[in-house]
Amino acid sequence: MSRSQEVQEAVGLEGETRDEKRARLKRIIATPSEREIALRETMAMDAEDAVQAQAELQADAKARVLGMVRAITGEMRSLEGDDARVLLAARAYVAAMETLDARFLKINGWCHAVRAVVAVYGLEMPALPTPSVPAQHPEVDKARVMVAHVPVRATGYIREELTDGSTGQRTFAEVDDAEARELIKRKIGR
Repeated sequence: MSRSQEVQEAVGLEGETRDEKRARLKRIIATPSEREIALRETMAMDAEDAVQAQAELQADAKARVLGMVRAITGEMRSLEGDDARVLLAARAYVAAMETLDARFLKINGWCHAVRAVVAVYGLEMPALPTPSVPAQHPEVDKARVMVAHVPVRATGYIREELTDGSTGQRTFAEVDDAEARELIKRKIGR
């Protein structure tokens, strides 16, 4: 009765020496099974997929950074225009306040001149309007308060959220750009 191939490999071939058996078993060990080959190929494919996903993520991050740099550059031009508009508005505010003040001084001066002429000539005092001081006008006061309390950033400081408390890892929670936060989340997994 002949032994099966599997039994012969496990027990050994008839007449096989110990060294021959050892060499044959080493060849069997060195020859990968279908399962091992499939596992290696699957692991290699998974590694390739991971490299591809990382490359795509890297490309997405580069594209987002480039887009943000372009947006920042455009906003910088707008910011410079904003500076000019603020200065023009300030000049208009100053001019309006100076016009208001000059008109008040002119009216007040004329009223004083009328009182002086009436006093010197003994004329009957006509009814004169009494102008109020511009600083007491509610609209003027409101405008002055508005201008004085306009918030203007003194620094560009953004406090970084350094840790999440449980893992001690950086959270990046302070990043207020949704696309940038999503890219960071995709990279660090949280």
